[in-house]
Amino acid sequence: MKAGVKLDLEEIIIGIDRHVTPSVPRVEPLNIGSSDLYINYHRRHYNEKQIQSVNCLEPEFYLLENLTILAGGEQDDEHLKISDSLPIFFAHCNNNYLHFLFENIGRILFLNEKGVKFKSIIGVPMSSKSGQNYLDVYKFLNNPLKKIGLNPEDVFIPYFSYRTITFPKIITTTLNHQLHMESYSITTKLLRKHLRENGEALHNIYISRRYADKNPRFIQDEEKIEKYYANLGYKIIYNESLTFEEQINLYKNAKHLVGISGTGLVNILFAPDDCKLTELRTSDYRDDDVFKYLCKYLGNEYELITSYDSHGSADIVLDSIKSHL
Repeated sequence: MKAGVKLDLEEIIIGIDRHVTPSVPRVEPLNIGSSDLYINYHRRHYNEKQIQSVNCLEPEFYLLENLTILAGGEQDDEHLKISDSLPIFFAHCNNNYLHFLFENIGRILFLNEKGVKFKSIIGVPMSSKSGQNYLDVYKFLNNPLKKIGLNPEDVFIPYFSYRTITFPKIITTTLNHQLHMESYSITTKLLRKHLRENGEALHNIYISRRYADKNPRFIQDEEKIEKYYANLGYKIIYNESLTFEEQINLYKNAKHLVGISGTGLVNILFAPDDCKLTELRTSDYRDDDVFKYLCKYLGNEYELITSYDSHGSADIVLDSIKSHL
């Protein structure tokens, strides 16, 4: 821990996803070092004091003993006490492909490499689907867990159906799951090390967002962009139709990846060292610099082509691509 930095219990409990904690747990730093250099680059969202607290939160992992969290509300009467004697790793289970890989799988790999033993994982989903198993709803999350040797059945995610949950021992992090970080340096390399399979750069790929959620990065008539790249010999890929294993097998042979800013670009993790990534940024959604930093830490070539247009015009995007060339 950095000299002169004081961490109070409130900062540590951030890792418990801001749950109310009726009990005061015993807190022990694991002193295994931070899994990454965390720097918030979207600075207009935070004041200077908050930025400094984020930069100084080391080590990242803590062991909490005899922790009780208020999990539900007044309508919930049932109390749950976890009986496992081994620690449980607590992480916010995000149903976004990129966030799940980096903030859950990456941290698990880091703990494994440091020799920290834990029996199971617990998390709180981004949105509750009452009465359904979280990993049944978001089946793609099963596969990364299996890939690193974890049984999805050991992932316990309460659906706010208990008034309180008590843990004899729990490992948590100090950082809020939603902070956007400019540096995933160690986590990035761990993910590539454990998830990538050997492949040769053979295929040029355009990653389409045509069937993704219609957010500010959505492009009208994206098939025009697909046709442009198809005519150049690129494979047109819709990640939504692929399993996790299929994506690894596909991108391990990627020579050039092109796509609109979005989660699909994280597949550069599985690509060969000489694969190039071209990000098409089509809105003022400016915190997508994450892909630039991914390439920086992976050693892959990165290219950015911007085309800001509030109407999501494919023609304007194509003009930008052609003028860039």
